[in-house]
Amino acid sequence: MSIKEKWTLDEYNLKAWIYTLGSVPIAQVAAENRSESYEMDKAWVLLLENGKYAFVLERGCSCYEPSDAKIELFPDEKSAMSKFEEWQRSSR
Repeated sequence: MSIKEKWTLDEYNLKAWIYTLGSVPIAQVAAENRSESYEMDKAWVLLLENGKYAFVLERGCSCYEPSDAKIELFPDEKSAMSKFEEWQRSSR
């Protein structure tokens, strides 16, 4: 499966996040959407062109905007996935 087939982000999100990311996302490592009606709860781990990894969390009400995302950068995939797994456990 190619990166493009797995990609679940849209241009609107990427434009809002690019400054904080500091690099262009080149691959989606993990993604999960636990959103419900009027309640946003999504997370991603992205591989960036500069070799870093980003954990991106979108959480909020129906008035949520992509610029509200919480973004954390990590030097390696293991650290980013640890944060993703922590989110998975906490949002159950």
